[in-house]
Amino acid sequence: MTATRSEQMLLEVPAAISVRELDDLRGKGFTYGTDEFRGVPGIFFRRGEGDGEEFPFVSIRGATGNHGNDTFLAMLDGIPFVGPDEEVLLYEIPYPIVNHIEIVRGPVSALYGRGAIGGAINYQTRNPVNNSAELSFSAGQDGYYRGQVLLERLFEQDIGVLASLSYEDFAGCRDNSSRDATSAFLKTVIPFNSSSALTAWLSYFERNAQVPSVIPTLADGSVVKVAGGAERFLGHKPTRNNNQGWIAALRYEQQVTDILDIQLTAQARQFDSDVRLNFYDYLEFNPDNNIMGVNGFASVNDASVYFAEALANWQSGRHKLVVGVSAEPPH
Repeated sequence: MTATRSEQMLLEVPAAISVRELDDLRGKGFTYGTDEFRGVPGIFFRRGEGDGEEFPFVSIRGATGNHGNDTFLAMLDGIPFVGPDEEVLLYEIPYPIVNHIEIVRGPVSALYGRGAIGGAINYQTRNPVNNSAELSFSAGQDGYYRGQVLLERLFEQDIGVLASLSYEDFAGCRDNSSRDATSAFLKTVIPFNSSSALTAWLSYFERNAQVPSVIPTLADGSVVKVAGGAERFLGHKPTRNNNQGWIAALRYEQQVTDILDIQLTAQARQFDSDVRLNFYDYLEFNPDNNIMGVNGFASVNDASVYFAEALANWQSGRHKLVVGVSAEPPH
């Protein structure tokens, strides 16, 4: 679906695409975000600095961005899942309800009307099909623990609801590196008849993280010695990355005829953030003369984003036509 906006067999898709089933990933030791890129040809990634999973770096076919992985598009059920500055929100993906992940390597801007010059990553959520409840808890060193609840309900007229709630707390492995994170996701599917349905979802997240400074290493791999020692060096504190936001989406699908279907999508995104970061400046790094520059910035952001899209998909035999229009007013 992601590469052509129409359902096709994987071998027939005219694009470089990989599909990762989340159940398979869990069987291979999937822990959290970016693990889905392991073993995918043409993708290089590393987990981020400071609060590791919050600042991942992902490069598709060598395309690198300037801010927040802005060279590819992240989507949830084919709907943009990005922040106020177009940065991807991989750390807020509701992995418990993701069914599979479609990774397209190569430009898809013509299909989605935005700057996806490197590719697209579409996280397809599963639909509720039964009644179940799942509770999980994990814990680790340095005061780490995480609790998660997953609920699935199917009501009359095949109306389904899927909900997840998770909380994570981590004291940190060094000074000024603690974090706590809360996330919730709610999805409902309402079928009107055999040819039309309404899908709605809401994602909420709140993350408060301290971010320690990064100390570089020398050519031999040893960590640069700084005043106070590696565990005490904080740069220009206080440093933090506090984010709160929600994303709501509504999609109506109608099978007009056997060869024509339409989709109408609306989305709203609201973000509040208070970011104060610092990091060493490699241009001012001269260990022979005991020089290491530290750079930092502060940013307070309150942004609202609205998105709307209409899409028509026509198919007759081997002939296909996809027509759409989208709008995202400036904020």
